[in-house]
Amino acid sequence: MMIGERKSEPYPLTLDEFLSFDDNGFLVVRNLYSHDECDFINSMLERHANAKHDLIMQPHRYKFLKAYDPRDKTPEVEEEIRQTSEFLYSFMRDTRAVSILEKLKRNALYEMSYEGNMEKTRDLMGVMSQMIFKYPGTGDQKGWNVHQDNAYTMNPNGHYITTNTFLADADNENGTMYLYPGSHKEPILPFEEVKTFDRSSGRSPGNNIKEIPPKYAKVDVTFKKGDTLVLHGNCLHGSYENVSSRPRPLYMNTYIPNGEFFVPGRKAQRRTFVLKLLEE
Repeated sequence: MMIGERKSEPYPLTLDEFLSFDDNGFLVVRNLYSHDECDFINSMLERHANAKHDLIMQPHRYKFLKAYDPRDKTPEVEEEIRQTSEFLYSFMRDTRAVSILEKLKRNALYEMSYEGNMEKTRDLMGVMSQMIFKYPGTGDQKGWNVHQDNAYTMNPNGHYITTNTFLADADNENGTMYLYPGSHKEPILPFEEVKTFDRSSGRSPGNNIKEIPPKYAKVDVTFKKGDTLVLHGNCLHGSYENVSSRPRPLYMNTYIPNGEFFVPGRKAQRRTFVLKLLEE
């Protein structure tokens, strides 16, 4: 896949990056996507946003994007929806991101053969996607509670993983994320379920962790446009409220090894599909 000037090629993950993810439960990959690519994705999804710029769930799936798009479904609009969903379906299979995941999750994707060699036995599967515009003055400007992404999917082996691509700079003022390094080594912790789409409550979204183990320290992370946060599903994290005049658009894809248990979810309706790396 190519958008603008950059071709999709496997990311050259270093040993230090691999070990950092293993230790911390997340990895920040700087400048994984070009500004042109970020602008293309953002502008493509902007045309499907409602007036409040609410979160769009599963935009890579036509029926979801069609339901979210507030416009009259003329043939021209339906064609735009089809084009967007097809592109985002391909973007979930982008070689740069998927090559990182396959290396980071090698123990989940590979098993020891009887000769003691590592043999590939399972595919990495795409699960879901999500667009968070985080426009100031809207329902999505709120910060997210401290949560674990895997608290939604409930995979018992901790094999759920996400990529979070920042389509604009993110800092403390416009709602960047904070993380708790090392917390991915915890199981799914007790949490208070909070409805992500319930705007009437006025509460911040995210299944709120009831008690953060004191041994983990909160770390703020700022991002530049084109950076991608690769996040272990059990790593505790949240985000700040957007108190600026700038949006903080973020596009998320999620993955799991084939055969792993996960909860589909009533609204998300998660389902897996086989990834095929794009060569061009």
